[in-house]
Amino acid sequence: MALLVKKRLGEILIEKGLISEDALNEALKISKATGKRVGEVLIENGYLNEDSIAKALSEQYNLPYIGENLLEVNKKYAALLPAEIAHKYNIIPINENNKEVTLAIVDPLDIVALDEARKILKKPLRLVITTENLMKEALNKFYISQGEDLEEVLKNIDLRIYELKSADESTDRLLRLAEEAPIIQIVNAIVIQAINSRASDIHIEPSSNKLKIRFRIDGIIHDIKDLPRSLLSPIVSRIKIISDMDISEKRLPQDGHFQVEIQKKEGKYHLLKTFVGRSVLRITEQEVVDVRVSTMPTIQGEKLVLRLLKKRDELLNLESIIGDKELFSKLRKLLHRSYGMLLITGPTGSGKTTTAYAALKHIHKREKNVITIEDPVEYQMMGVNQIQTNSKIGLTFATALKNILRQDPDIILVGEIRDKETAEIAIHAALTGHLVISTLHTNDAISTIARLVDMGIEPYLITSSITGIISQRLLRKICPYCKQEYKPSLNILNEFKLPAETKFYRGAGCISCRNSGYIDRVAIYELLILSETTKNLIINKADHNIILTHVLKEGFVPLKQAGMKLVCEGITTFEELIATTHEEVI
Repeated sequence: MALLVKKRLGEILIEKGLISEDALNEALKISKATGKRVGEVLIENGYLNEDSIAKALSEQYNLPYIGENLLEVNKKYAALLPAEIAHKYNIIPINENNKEVTLAIVDPLDIVALDEARKILKKPLRLVITTENLMKEALNKFYISQGEDLEEVLKNIDLRIYELKSADESTDRLLRLAEEAPIIQIVNAIVIQAINSRASDIHIEPSSNKLKIRFRIDGIIHDIKDLPRSLLSPIVSRIKIISDMDISEKRLPQDGHFQVEIQKKEGKYHLLKTFVGRSVLRITEQEVVDVRVSTMPTIQGEKLVLRLLKKRDELLNLESIIGDKELFSKLRKLLHRSYGMLLITGPTGSGKTTTAYAALKHIHKREKNVITIEDPVEYQMMGVNQIQTNSKIGLTFATALKNILRQDPDIILVGEIRDKETAEIAIHAALTGHLVISTLHTNDAISTIARLVDMGIEPYLITSSITGIISQRLLRKICPYCKQEYKPSLNILNEFKLPAETKFYRGAGCISCRNSGYIDRVAIYELLILSETTKNLIINKADHNIILTHVLKEGFVPLKQAGMKLVCEGITTFEELIATTHEEVI
């Protein structure tokens, strides 16, 4: 609809006696200097409130104004727009008839918002103006509960329309499908349901006749929902668009990112906004989840895996994730040294990156120059210079690390040591007055030494640079809702030299834990600190078992022993310990 502008906003405000000419002139100067709208400047400087500006705008553009009544409109009209679109553009449908849709809006000149609304609503728009605060309150009221239940979303969508559309997979068609409200709702529902299920990964897997949605929860993949195969292309296209990937490329793997802003209400998270692509660190009162996306072509179509990373400070608190006070005390002493290398080891998915970031956060201070090299950057940290590797242009761990040393760093985090060149440069940095933190894929702390030697690193360099090696695993915790006591076998008691009255616990299985008997995970650690005697054994290329026997005498606590402590405390099960650390237990 065309907007009829009768008078300037300032003229209307002066006529109503709401501001003086001096105040208006001052606001105009600030507006010209900053690029902000006059109304925004007047509010920020305390001349007017939002309500006065909105009413003046309604008169200026000859549009109705809606106040508190916005919160009383029928929710069915709000449902005409996906929650993400409403939140993104500050718009809410508040009425509909055969001819038009009435749309509440904060900025009637927001052409992008109006175009998006017309495209989705497919009717002419009748605009009403409201304030930003009222809009925010209404958005939370009408949309906060949308998108968290995949089943409910699917009930309200006619999926048959995509059976025909999927036959035409031109780029233009895929772009249109990806922007349709049902596809946006489905993708939002999958993501927010995964967050509410505490999933670390979402797997979207095509087969010949269906599309499987699976979540990895506490390390185990669970089947969640089978969707019609016809939804594959629209869903993949939607995720590619918000992940800033090439929608037309289906033959090669791709990597991308997007972020979602979420809010917790009544015990559940709800999706508020989606931010496209790799975004900068966001300062927001809401929680932000970073979603790392990987696509892989298969014979059945493209498979997607979405890694969910919550950006919460408590996830990076070193003392809370380590748990054991004695271990934390030893680790803290290593981290507060001004040079040397701390290696964090374990298999894929054992939480190495989380521990590395927690260690970095623990020692990061404003007066320190902290630089990281990562692939990918999983957590964005304020005040830290983070570098994303890019093999396509030759920016590898090794090349980045060489140049970092010219940037006068105090602390360096190397996401992973993968080859001899990276290891040598990292060791050189540790030997020349820098504190280096890095990760390595090995089975245990002592095996790390052999792994570095196999890479071609001389033993004397290992003993001169490395101050400590952490190895870790993640164990599933017993579900507190179905936890029950049982008596372990005599063989287990004898093997671990436990008293006969020792009690074990396990989960019987219930709705809360999806009948697995487990909820959440806890980390176990072993920390190897290289004493002078241990260094001599390494230089003399002593056998793994000889080094192990020696460090055990020095007080080294292996993963098996750390895990058994949690078993005896009723936190995890003996079966979980064996399954996760079998090489150390058997």
